[in-house]
Amino acid sequence: MEPVAASDHDLAEKELAYRLRVGASQPIPVPDTPPQRHCDVIMKGGITSGVVYPMAGVELAARYTLKSIGGTSAGAIAAGLFAAAEYRRSVGGSAKGFEDLREYPNKFGAKVAGRTSFLQALFLPAPGSRRLFRLLIAFLEKKKWLRPLRVLWVVISRYPLSLLGVAVGALLVILGNGSSNAWLRDAAVVLGVLAAAVGFIVTAAALVIRDAIRKLSMQKFGLCPGSGPPRPGHPKPLSDWIEESLDEIAFGGNRAAVRPPAYAPGDPLTFADLWRIQQAAQREEFAREARLRAINLEVMTTNLTQGRPYRLPVDANHLYFDPAELEDIFSPRLLDFLKRHARVPRFERGRRLHAIAEAKDLIPLPEPADLPVAVAIRLSLSFPLLISAVPLWGFDFTSESPDREGRRDEPTPTRCWFTDGGITSNFPIHFFDGPIPRWPTFGFNLTPFHERFPHTEEDALNIWLPNTNGDGLSETWSSPKEQGALGRLSWFLSGVVATMQNWRDNLQLKVPGFRDRVAQIHLQANEGGLNLTMEETSIKALSKRGRIAAQILAERFGNQPPEHTVLTWNNHAWVRLRTTMSLLENHLARIEAAKAQKEGATSYGELVADPPSYPFTDRTNAAAMLAELAELSESWAGFGSLLGRDAPRPPSDLRVVPKV
Repeated sequence: MEPVAASDHDLAEKELAYRLRVGASQPIPVPDTPPQRHCDVIMKGGITSGVVYPMAGVELAARYTLKSIGGTSAGAIAAGLFAAAEYRRSVGGSAKGFEDLREYPNKFGAKVAGRTSFLQALFLPAPGSRRLFRLLIAFLEKKKWLRPLRVLWVVISRYPLSLLGVAVGALLVILGNGSSNAWLRDAAVVLGVLAAAVGFIVTAAALVIRDAIRKLSMQKFGLCPGSGPPRPGHPKPLSDWIEESLDEIAFGGNRAAVRPPAYAPGDPLTFADLWRIQQAAQREEFAREARLRAINLEVMTTNLTQGRPYRLPVDANHLYFDPAELEDIFSPRLLDFLKRHARVPRFERGRRLHAIAEAKDLIPLPEPADLPVAVAIRLSLSFPLLISAVPLWGFDFTSESPDREGRRDEPTPTRCWFTDGGITSNFPIHFFDGPIPRWPTFGFNLTPFHERFPHTEEDALNIWLPNTNGDGLSETWSSPKEQGALGRLSWFLSGVVATMQNWRDNLQLKVPGFRDRVAQIHLQANEGGLNLTMEETSIKALSKRGRIAAQILAERFGNQPPEHTVLTWNNHAWVRLRTTMSLLENHLARIEAAKAQKEGATSYGELVADPPSYPFTDRTNAAAMLAELAELSESWAGFGSLLGRDAPRPPSDLRVVPKV
């Protein structure tokens, strides 16, 4: 191992002392007036890991105005709550929404109706899924020695037919006891006990699997739909709680707040509220141009039917819904709003599609501006098998294409299953980025502890952020530990899923100008994720890590960063500019090379003069602009790739990709 340079060692010592001071510091109050500095925020998904975020958002809001906010799954919940709190501050001049968020860790860890935590109580299973849910909770028992007993009790009490599997073994024992041969009696007892155990396990597994297949397919592929009457003494189910919390934080009981045109005082918080729509004509313009929105909230979901991610709210502008299918997912109030604000077609084709949909009792979703925030969040957090997927409808236009006989059919309304956004992008750090930044975009990533840097009691050390431009370049390694065959197979399968889900995000986090603004918050195996039964101490510890990470990022990128800080806002802005100019130089050279080497009878210049499709609206000026571009490329080529020399590492690429 190479020795650490003295300067690096000195920087590490100063950073350690600084982090410990941050960990021991008290949060500063959030001002009622939005600060002059702005920031964007992106949060990773992770079911219960979302308890990390409330205090992080409060910490950022104390120093920055939250401009664009995004996330996936649990990160989408936090993003919606942050947007609601910023809305209340910007419209009502009150930071009370953020102060309410400060109390969320205490709320999540509190007990309701006896022993159940508030966090677990949010996950209310459908009536037909209760025994499956109880079995899941038994498997999540924190005390490993107690876990098999809890699972056994749930199986016996909720699946009593599993005891039939004991019958063969019990019969062997009874028959053996009737034998006069002692050896046969002992053998019968041993074989009988083994047969009873195997029979019980096989029968119980068959009953549980059969129950899971039937119930999950009937209940939209999830145990918990999200809406419905809560149990006595419990909070509302997850979807209803999100809806209620957004309104409480955004409006604070002030139902007379100024709302967009055609809204009633009691209507739910929508994207039009966040965007500050004041005229009906602004809805379409603001949907096209994110820069016009006062507060820009965007979340990720996954359309399994089309096999692709959706970026909400804008990507929902062509979808429909069947109210009967959503009654257990959204409250009657939300469904009523969706019906009253159904999208109205502007053109003949849209009116024809609406007529086809109406024949199947389908209603168009509202325009993106009028989509309730709670609906977008619920679409993002449908964690497979735990939280029900959301069925919406779209048109399959392949039926319009002529078949081999030249026949065309009407577009076909097709059910689309929307599930967790984390399937396609669990950490959409790219959401709000441009070529160079106007203000920072902070990211909060959730990662396991590294074996060289295990969990400590000091939460300021349970997070990781780079300290220099060269930090964070190393690849993340995950190798199977020395364990049995089942453990190795489990590692392999989980690695396949994790790689499919996160490879894009993992690579993006290595890019210059990305890794320096993302805090890696480490979680133990019993923290976050599917740990619905987390104790209050774990919830508060995760929340504290989020607060510390947010304070470090906020101060590093502030106007007066700590003296030892290398990765300041100015450094970040310069790295982004340096990287972009290198990419632009390389891109121009590739454009001109392709133009000069184009194969075929027609040159690019001739295509500009006589385009086969998509002509420029002003060909003369377009041709002049392209000529200027060629001159610029030729001039830059004379410098010999000057802007690309010693550019920040690792190298990145500039290319055309779908906007997701």
